[in-house]
Amino acid sequence: MKDAEWIARLTRLGVVPTSLCHQKPIQELRDLTRYRKHLVEELNREKNRGHMVLQNAGIKLTSVIKDIYGKSGRALLYVLIENKPIRQKRLFSSVSIQPYAESASIA
Repeated sequence: MKDAEWIARLTRLGVVPTSLCHQKPIQELRDLTRYRKHLVEELNREKNRGHMVLQNAGIKLTSVIKDIYGKSGRALLYVLIENKPIRQKRLFSSVSIQPYAESASIA
């Protein structure tokens, strides 16, 4: 007899304390929490992968802006995707706040 079968049999007989068997709503919440954690980790892996692709291509957005996946960072990524020359005026118009790098280092 396998361990799981043995524990299931003991649970049916009422020998195993109920603290080991979570109630259905609690178990559902635990499952949802585990799934959310998995999704957040997957999102972070994809963001890191995208960041690495940009770094390997020589695009150092993190030297200009803190969060490249925030509102301003996504706007800069869209400017890059358009494949047009990036001028300083256009760069500042796509950023919702002032970047923390000097304008000389951006150009």
